[in-house]
Amino acid sequence: MTPASRTKEFFTLIENEELSKVKEENNLVYYSYKGVMFPYIKCISCSSFIGDQRGGNKTRHMKKVCMKGSDNVLPDFTEDITKLCLDTGCSFNFLTSDDFKSFVTGIVKKCRSYVDPDKITFPSAHIIKNKITEEYGNVINDIGAKIRPKILNGEANLVIDFGKYFHDYLSAFIVTIDDENATPKLRIFPFAFKSTTATKTSENKFGLSEKEILSMTLVSDGAKNLEKAANLYFGGCEHFSNERLKCSCHLIQKISERVMDPLKSLRTSFDSNELLLLKECSDCLDKAAHLAHVVHNRKNSLALPRLPHLYVATRWQSAVRCGRDIIQLIPSLVTAADSKVNSLALKLYHEDLATLTTVVSILEKFEPLLLLFEKSSSTIHLFLPKMNALLKHFENLELTSTNESITQVLAKSARIHLTHYLDKSISSIHAAATFLYPKTKRMMKLDKNYRDMAMDTIKTMLNELEPISPTTVSGDDLDYLDDYADPQPVDEIDQYLQDFVSPTELDDPILYWAKNSSRYPNMSRVARKVFSIISSESVCERSFSIVKKIVTSDRSSLKPQTVEKLMIIFFYRHELL
Repeated sequence: MTPASRTKEFFTLIENEELSKVKEENNLVYYSYKGVMFPYIKCISCSSFIGDQRGGNKTRHMKKVCMKGSDNVLPDFTEDITKLCLDTGCSFNFLTSDDFKSFVTGIVKKCRSYVDPDKITFPSAHIIKNKITEEYGNVINDIGAKIRPKILNGEANLVIDFGKYFHDYLSAFIVTIDDENATPKLRIFPFAFKSTTATKTSENKFGLSEKEILSMTLVSDGAKNLEKAANLYFGGCEHFSNERLKCSCHLIQKISERVMDPLKSLRTSFDSNELLLLKECSDCLDKAAHLAHVVHNRKNSLALPRLPHLYVATRWQSAVRCGRDIIQLIPSLVTAADSKVNSLALKLYHEDLATLTTVVSILEKFEPLLLLFEKSSSTIHLFLPKMNALLKHFENLELTSTNESITQVLAKSARIHLTHYLDKSISSIHAAATFLYPKTKRMMKLDKNYRDMAMDTIKTMLNELEPISPTTVSGDDLDYLDDYADPQPVDEIDQYLQDFVSPTELDDPILYWAKNSSRYPNMSRVARKVFSIISSESVCERSFSIVKKIVTSDRSSLKPQTVEKLMIIFFYRHELL
């Protein structure tokens, strides 16, 4: 049998799943065929196939043929092509096409001019899919081994969101603190990217029970999505045993959106003139969005330094960015050669520019917080103090602005809607996180009810733990006498409050509590539970941007189960922090 025909036979048997791997030994892979040892073995180094019989051919290959790169020793592209599929979203059809094979063959021939193209064997779509399934199984096992102990210890949390891309999908991630590399850090693991038309029960692919999944704190963008997920997979919201947090970014977007479009239940807080002013502000921002859209449509006839942001209906802050860009570009737009752009820009410049400038100056106050909380990092301790500071800003602006001015009315609306949404959204977890961050532990600028909420939450969580005694280290030689004294109970909360906090103290609360775990063995365990919660489900939203890269339009016919495999593998290989 020639090396080329041997290669093709080998791949045919592998594709038909007729060969079973028996062992790896001395850089060689041995197989069985229908329960009998297969007469050929595979060299791991060069992927060639050699006869498994006596006569020294294995030794000759390892010492001479393999090292010299003989023309019958060809690379196996299966692993590389599978990786390309997983990392780029190339379709199975493309990776098995003649064009792709010709491209790879050309590269191989340039590197090894003696290669016979007919001897190169490419993996079929079936083999690539099998390799992906194998990789998916490995990834699931790795993730399960890492998240199961965390979930059982109450140190993992679930983040979910829904989105549509050819199908309706639930995107879900597990967030926990990873200690693998000595320095603890927040780690996000993919949990599901599941079609809503698939099974209606929670999956057990990670070896978790439904009760264990439901024990986690859940972060979602609102009650509707939470209810949808609960009904699809868990039989209703009432089964979630832990606290549920609203996504901070979604909340900020909603508040800023309502500044110019008050909730019906809050419209009675405004008189008719104030409502008219808010409507005028909303119309002004709409005009800026329309102008930006026209500019994009006619960009080829315009000589602009850059294009303005476009307003996206589902991303309210995009309207603010759009308005800010129009203000900055207005000198170029009013002199534009395009008559329609020129006309719209001149009208906005003379009639609405002052109002637009005021609107943007008010609404852009939300933007830094949006950028802060959309990070997939530990920021939950900042939510309460940052939002409280923003509320105080608008309260002060309302008091110091000219009566019935646009600035005063916008500040009033921002103050009313901030108060309304925060009263409904601030949770005991937010309060506890603020207390557990050393620089805000006294919560001096916050209402007393938040301090009480934090203390009650911390004490409840401490009572649920099996207590551990703190260890102390001292340089005083007389401390050995303490061994003979009655042990004094240590109140970790009091000690924590009394400790001086240096201005240079660690900003990362996860690192702070890891560093001080011996002094506060019980509170540090509570802190791990709290700081394993992220503020928003932005990681889920990013997953719907990534799916467009992995599942391109020519792969739209992929089964939802295959899409989930591709997405879970991609997210695990490319951490989304």
